[in-house]
Amino acid sequence: MKKELKIFIIILVIIIVLGIGIFFIYSNRKGYETEDYNQEETQVNEFNEYSVENSIKNGYVIVGNKVFNKSKLDDFIENTKSDSKNRMSDAITIIQYTSDNYPIIINLEYKLDVGYTLKIDNTMVEPKSDVDFITIDDLPSNLYTIKMEESEGIVRLILKLTKEIEDDEYKSVPVVGYLTDKEVYDTTPTFEGEVTEINNEKILLKVDEKGLPDYISIKLVNEDKFAIGDKVEVNYTEIISSSDPCEANHIDIKKIEK
Repeated sequence: MKKELKIFIIILVIIIVLGIGIFFIYSNRKGYETEDYNQEETQVNEFNEYSVENSIKNGYVIVGNKVFNKSKLDDFIENTKSDSKNRMSDAITIIQYTSDNYPIIINLEYKLDVGYTLKIDNTMVEPKSDVDFITIDDLPSNLYTIKMEESEGIVRLILKLTKEIEDDEYKSVPVVGYLTDKEVYDTTPTFEGEVTEINNEKILLKVDEKGLPDYISIKLVNEDKFAIGDKVEVNYTEIISSSDPCEANHIDIKKIEK
């Protein structure tokens, strides 16, 4: 009887140990799956943060199929160039999109009497770049200015030497560029329309502006509330003509008070 009890206890211990082992293996596996999922979710959220629409809302300069918020770039140049009447510290973020719409994040800062710092983040670009981050911070105020130059069908933003120097360490640094045939907007284009139809997800606007379709559809978000007959102003990036009716890829929509 004692021998049988001993065997039973040994078997029970083995079962408990195996059970604990399986539990930890399963828990760790689930943990890795959760961690991987969270990493993917974080990457998606970061990518969404730098979508054209969100980047425009955040006040970034956009360089892609079109150029938006160029007035902010013009202001930065005017504030920091060497021959400015009132040269001052300033900073700007430029989002340049690849042909596959991956964002390259360019942060450019000028500190008065110190100089320019250029930081480029390539981490969201696919396929992955050999260099994820680039930082150039030895661009002294007394040697560098900033200019927009156009040549051979390309507009280039350049951190340029103000004078020739013998030291090869200091050279002009290109920041960003775009083709001269790109549409360039100081902010983003707008149009006005009247709400003629409403459903759960979209509203249909009657538009009376030259160069735009007579009717344009707008996707709504939860907080958007409009009534038929409302006059609205739409801030948009493009009109999608392949849909019927045409649809505006919009940044913002607001009711115009009568």
